[in-house]
Amino acid sequence: MGRVIRAAKNLIPPFHTIEEWTVPISPGQFIEAKDPDFHLVFILEGESLLEIPGHPVMRLSKGDAHSVSFASSCTMRSPHPEREMRLQFLRLKFRWAPTSQAGKRRVPNAPEKRFEEALRQKLIGFQHFPNILTGERYLIARHMLAEMEKPTESATWVISGLLQALTAGLLTDAKPAAIRAPRRHRHKDAIIGRTLQYLEENCHEALTLNSIAWHMQLSGEHLARLFKKETKRTVFSWLDSFRVEKARNLLTATEQSLTQIARACGYSSSNLFIRHFKKNIGIPPVAYRIKAQKKEAFSPSKMAPIPEEPQTEPGENQPPPESLR
Repeated sequence: MGRVIRAAKNLIPPFHTIEEWTVPISPGQFIEAKDPDFHLVFILEGESLLEIPGHPVMRLSKGDAHSVSFASSCTMRSPHPEREMRLQFLRLKFRWAPTSQAGKRRVPNAPEKRFEEALRQKLIGFQHFPNILTGERYLIARHMLAEMEKPTESATWVISGLLQALTAGLLTDAKPAAIRAPRRHRHKDAIIGRTLQYLEENCHEALTLNSIAWHMQLSGEHLARLFKKETKRTVFSWLDSFRVEKARNLLTATEQSLTQIARACGYSSSNLFIRHFKKNIGIPPVAYRIKAQKKEAFSPSKMAPIPEEPQTEPGENQPPPESLR
């Protein structure tokens, strides 16, 4: 019912695995899955209604996160049942009792142990963390996706460090005023976060540096200089990354032609799209689509129709709809 697009395994404790998932839900359907693993989910794209027994229905959208630390089935459905929904998220699994490669128990040092205990306590049960992928954390998530896309020998260490920074934010929701970043730095983070969000949401358009800067109420030169200093990349490097990522999602979630995808992602021609995609991903779009279709499906799970309101007289019993496996 869904697919793992990218993954990094055997990370530095307390982290174990980080996976990027894409889950399409057809109109009038819902996804039900049961997973005994202690995990944390970061929503990258889309929105859904999350139902977990014993908890109120939670509406999740881009930037939200939630943790589950008990074995229970959860149901995801679209808040707009009349149209298809596609949810994209990062799913983080933990390893609370780490072992070394030799199979011996690894004893974490004091700072590691304190971090593990604090994080586990924060994530216990079912927790909802609204809108956390903004500003600096948004950059962390994007950096991590880039490392997962093109893994290197140091990727395990880099991704683990990024995850530590990302999850540490859950422990410091209310920082004392004395240790908050200076106002100037927070302002820069806000500009970078807004620019990245604008690039991602409008990557299908023919954007120029001045048009992007106009929406940030800055000059093109100022934005380019600030952006390069804070992210170590140019505005158009990030724009190309967002276009390629959108193309990657369309290749896996739809059957659109390369020409249609190129147009939907802001490329002037399919040849330009193919060249940029291969440069960023390492393989042509067609090869990527074939490879993605072979990925293992979301399991265990089932898809079922959303039950309609019963049309019976008072006192009559209406049998529940059967699940479609």
